[in-house]
Amino acid sequence: MLFNFLARLNLYPVRFRTGIEPQAGLFHWTPRQPETKIDTIDVAGYEKSSGMRVDYILLWGSLDAAPAELKGQFLSAIRSFHQVYASADGVATLYERNGQGNAVCMRTGEEPKSTALPGFNKHGI
Repeated sequence: MLFNFLARLNLYPVRFRTGIEPQAGLFHWTPRQPETKIDTIDVAGYEKSSGMRVDYILLWGSLDAAPAELKGQFLSAIRSFHQVYASADGVATLYERNGQGNAVCMRTGEEPKSTALPGFNKHGI
């Protein structure tokens, strides 16, 4: 999970690993920024700076009310993804990176590893 505003604040016992601040790369937030408004989505920049792939993108809510620039950035980010789930009420839509090799925290250039859990398919269902 790359978006977790609780991990940014000292009020909660949730933390990202030392030296890892994905929200700075993805959303261009400053360290310890309490504001959680998303004005920028930079998946490619995050992947380049961190060396980590983003395998899934979850859209919560609708893009209809998003500013045009943010909507364009999101649509650009999901160009190499395909929809794998949409909730019946339309609140949640999950996109998976096209191709094979989706693995938890796989670094760019790494060989894919199996992440399937017994009793679950590749989507955790």
